[in-house]
Amino acid sequence: MTEQNPSEWSGWTCDDIITNLCPLEVERGSLTVRGLRLVYWRYKRKRQQQKTTSTTPLPPLIVVHGGPAMGHNYTLPLKAVACAQHYDREVIFYDQVGCGESEFVQNVSKDAPWLYDIHYYANEELPRLLEHL
Repeated sequence: MTEQNPSEWSGWTCDDIITNLCPLEVERGSLTVRGLRLVYWRYKRKRQQQKTTSTTPLPPLIVVHGGPAMGHNYTLPLKAVACAQHYDREVIFYDQVGCGESEFVQNVSKDAPWLYDIHYYANEELPRLLEHL
């Protein structure tokens, strides 16, 4: 068996394995944190499909992926939460700076050393995303 470069993968995707359980709206957006672009996606049940029975709106589910350098794609099956039968809950995915579709930094040590510090993600990047949303 020959080893394949992951960037050249043309096989199945998460969407091929787990299809949408309901029609979903997807909004793609971005923001800047310390001069670097961060990309996010908001998944919501389509308006005509909403069946809210909950009296208290639920906060969105923010999905934080692992790393280093992994994008959000492997967590996409969690978008099914937006289709839960008894409530509507938005599910938000994002790629941390330096990962996936967010801006890549060629020389992190020189140009963005804070990306090596977990406190940056907890105290700056994630709070900035929440403020933006």
